[in-house]
Amino acid sequence: MARGFTLLEALVVLMISSLITLILLQIFLYLLNLNQRIVVQRDNQPIYFLQEMWFRQTTEAIIAQYTDIQSPYIFKGNAEQFSGMTIASLTHESGVPYGFSWQLVRENDKTILRYQDEMGQNWDIMHWQGTVGEFHYIDYDGQSRNEWSLETNSAVLNENPFAVIPQLPVAITLTAEQQRQPVLWWVKIKGRLLPRIDYRLLDLD
Repeated sequence: MARGFTLLEALVVLMISSLITLILLQIFLYLLNLNQRIVVQRDNQPIYFLQEMWFRQTTEAIIAQYTDIQSPYIFKGNAEQFSGMTIASLTHESGVPYGFSWQLVRENDKTILRYQDEMGQNWDIMHWQGTVGEFHYIDYDGQSRNEWSLETNSAVLNENPFAVIPQLPVAITLTAEQQRQPVLWWVKIKGRLLPRIDYRLLDLD
């Protein structure tokens, strides 16, 4: 006569089945969440590349200006923003110098990367949760500085009167976040770090 399962054996089988089901459910939920993250990243990639391209093209095309000209767009910057003159403006034809600035604006526990043209018009290019984000300026010695201006650089002349101080940094970096992942954009300035020779100041006699 065939013997059936005892109550204890049935409970053991039920527990094992429940455990396997729980493990399979956790694996399914993990794969579903992973797939959703991949889809979001895939959909955001074109936007992210555009955002980085806009920042790079304006920043690497910054040009130095004659310091005797009263202009608000002689390059200067700090951890929150920088401004200068670029020949690759986002809002004007390429090759023509225009004033601009990049700013990190904090609003409601959110950080916004904002572009502003010389007319004062703003474009919010990217944003992320939290207050992470700052600009840094790389000098000739490869040192990172959180501030750059003619005034701060002039302090070097007090130590070495024969030093040649570039008006522009060698590179500018932006630390930010994208999809809660750290982002570092490192942009080398392609143009001259000092203005061209001002022939108006030469004594040709």
